Amino acid sequence: MVSQSAGAADLIAKAPVAPTLVAPPAWAGFYFGGHFGGVVNAQQDALVSGSGVAGGGGAGGGGGATGGGTGGTAGNGGNGNGGALVGSFEDRRALIGLHAGYNWQFTNTVFGLEADVDSLGQGNVFGTARARLGYAFDTFLVYGTAGVAWVAERDTTIGVFAGGNGGNGGDGGSAGATPGGAGGAGGAGAGQRLVLRDGAHEAAFVIGGGVEAKLTPQVSLGVEALYYGFDGGSQFGLNDDMVTVRGRLSFHPTQTDISPAGVGLYTKAPPLPQAAVWTGVYGGVHLGALYAASGHVIDSVGLVNGGDGTAGGAGTPGGGDAGGGGGGGGGGGAAFAAFKQNLSVLGGAHLGYNWQFDRMVIGGEADFSATDDDAHKYLGTVRGRLGWTSQSYLFYATAGVAFGRNDAVRAVSGGNGGNGGAGGTGAGGVGGTGGTAGAGGSAVAIVADETQVGFVVGAGVDAKLTDRVSVGLEGLYYGFKNDDVTLPAGQWVVGDNDNSAFVLRSRLSVRLSP
Repeated sequence: MVSQSAGAADLIAKAPVAPTLVAPPAWAGFYFGGHFGGVVNAQQDALVSGSGVAGGGGAGGGGGATGGGTGGTAGNGGNGNGGALVGSFEDRRALIGLHAGYNWQFTNTVFGLEADVDSLGQGNVFGTARARLGYAFDTFLVYGTAGVAWVAERDTTIGVFAGGNGGNGGDGGSAGATPGGAGGAGGAGAGQRLVLRDGAHEAAFVIGGGVEAKLTPQVSLGVEALYYGFDGGSQFGLNDDMVTVRGRLSFHPTQTDISPAGVGLYTKAPPLPQAAVWTGVYGGVHLGALYAASGHVIDSVGLVNGGDGTAGGAGTPGGGDAGGGGGGGGGGGAAFAAFKQNLSVLGGAHLGYNWQFDRMVIGGEADFSATDDDAHKYLGTVRGRLGWTSQSYLFYATAGVAFGRNDAVRAVSGGNGGNGGAGGTGAGGVGGTGGTAGAGGSAVAIVADETQVGFVVGAGVDAKLTDRVSVGLEGLYYGFKNDDVTLPAGQWVVGDNDNSAFVLRSRLSVRLSP
């Protein structure tokens, strides 16, 4: 019998060849997000004059005279100083917006289409539809973009002048039975003079470029510059042709939330768990912009008092009788109210707690924000949140109680000039005294000075960067009503009772619980 031993080499089984892992196309698919930025070529503040808005004071009447007497000189009316009042409008500089798009990736070449909608503030909406062509390397995308832009701007009252009436001149005093001259009537103020900005609907081209960086497969951060070629000129220093620079936060839901092990992309950050955990205490900061819902919130004011009249002169008897001259009336005051047109910058902090039940998340959150807007000096909320998780995302709706501080001006008035006093009667060789001068009208402003309680509703999305750190985008509507204001008689410009606002803000949160 012949036997043969197996060779050692024949006993070694060949190990299976590991599959080659290929990085997924990092930029392909649908994305959406928000952006915040500003206009680079904003002009200087625009100025408008209040000339002629306030009435001048009437001149006093001359004093009567008999025999060798000399009646008192008439007092001069005070100036209505509307011409000294200059209204100012700031160019709109800050912008907020939302964007969405789709990318196709061919190795390192990325082609995409994107649309966005933006606002610079009251009465203004603009947007673009653009193609993008870029080059991707590592976790970065550098791209150029071009397309069509549009703007829709409604006719808007952006400011109001209010002018007071001039006071009447005082009558001249009589000399015995001889009457003095009648005082002149004060000039009528213009009441309210509106400053209007015409609306516009226009299409143009847009061109620009940007760079984005992936923080995770599903979250990117970027910066983008765009030139808009509108040709409608400018009104009150507000540019149509403009260059914007804006920061972008984008979410990529069609990307997988975890890269395959061994792939070079995203290996610097710790991998996320397969099921994102949202349970526990979290805190963080937020930054965004505020859009006032009403177009008639007073943002800035100008006040000029009317000029005082001059007193009438005393009568000089000179062997007869002489009445005093009437005092001149005071000039009307002038006031200007500019309505808020710009966005306000907002920043603050938030703290909350989540309970997670499979994919459903229920939570509560409190926050505090400060702004550069007197009508919303600070804002706070206490809210409930109800959300649903998907991959690394938490999509949620929220509602609750809102608090706000309103220190904005509620109303302004130019004020009417005071009437000049009548000249005194001259008799028995004693001259009449001159009439007193009328005081100029006092321009005044009334400040709200109130803490408001209202409601807040909104929605948002958070995305995990790591197990503990997330970024998000949140939109909130604050519903506030101003207290009614009681005003004395006069020509008043009154701001709107609606002090509601919309806020779009980005969020950075850290989960503090284990």
